[in-house]
Amino acid sequence: MKSSCYYIVTFCLLITNVISEECGCNQIPSVEIINDETLALGIKEVRDDFLARQISSKFTRLSATILIREKNTQTWKRGSVNGTLVEYPASTVKLMYMYAAIDWCKKQGQSIDCLDRYVRPMVVVSSNLDTGYVVDAITN
Repeated sequence: MKSSCYYIVTFCLLITNVISEECGCNQIPSVEIINDETLALGIKEVRDDFLARQISSKFTRLSATILIREKNTQTWKRGSVNGTLVEYPASTVKLMYMYAAIDWCKKQGQSIDCLDRYVRPMVVVSSNLDTGYVVDAITN
């Protein structure tokens, strides 16, 4: 029994090595990121205008970083507002899930809020259970 486990593990390691070499993961070109003050000022203007329009006094801050790729290059311009503040970004993936849920609903021919029962608590209270329901729905 130990001998067959050894061969299975060895086979899996060999397959993993072959697959990882074929993916081209080590052939990614280097990327250059340049801080762009003009872009940062534009983001700040939009952010300040957005915050000024908020009804709730509880919504007082918004940090943002935007990367824009220069056409046909590996150079990206970066603009930030409070870009060095320490934040807790773990739940930001849920924004992408929310977008994917809206897209999924549209592709199913339903209203864009067809998964709102799960999307709302996923975003508002960061419910991991509801996140699971959303991910299950959008990935079948």
